Amino acid sequence: MSDEGVIADLRCFFYFGLIVTGKGEREHLPKLFRSLMQTGRCNFQVVSRIGQRSPITSEKRILRMVGSGQMIPDKDDEIGLHARRFLSTSKCAYVLVVDDLEQSRAGDARQVFERYRKALDTILSQDKQRAAVHFLVNMLGACRRGPFVVRALAR
Repeated sequence: MSDEGVIADLRCFFYFGLIVTGKGEREHLPKLFRSLMQTGRCNFQVVSRIGQRSPITSEKRILRMVGSGQMIPDKDDEIGLHARRFLSTSKCAYVLVVDDLEQSRAGDARQVFERYRKALDTILSQDKQRAAVHFLVNMLGACRRGPFVVRALAR
């Protein structure tokens, strides 16, 4: 990369749009990223709050979707549409879908991840590499309102 390319990269400002699944995430995640925003290189903002998604296990529902030619459930469209709208604002924009993965849903993490990822991939197609799915997970031994760690699942 030339010196000009390095200088251009240093001047880029990154925008991160957060699509969250809960009221707590909507309120507190921007505060979590405050120290990163103070560097003047990036901004985090909640662009949408959606309901948590669970794996689709009903054969009847899957057959109904396939029979109608749907790739994803109707309500999952909103995930991709919010992401696409945000990504269109800048070439330096990225979307993070953040779900609070409660212990009762931990066993379904892979299927939930795949559902979010499929919604993003279906709607975004060319820009899907600018979107990611992350889970907030209570840290072992922490109280219910204690610290969280972000866990990402790789494809």
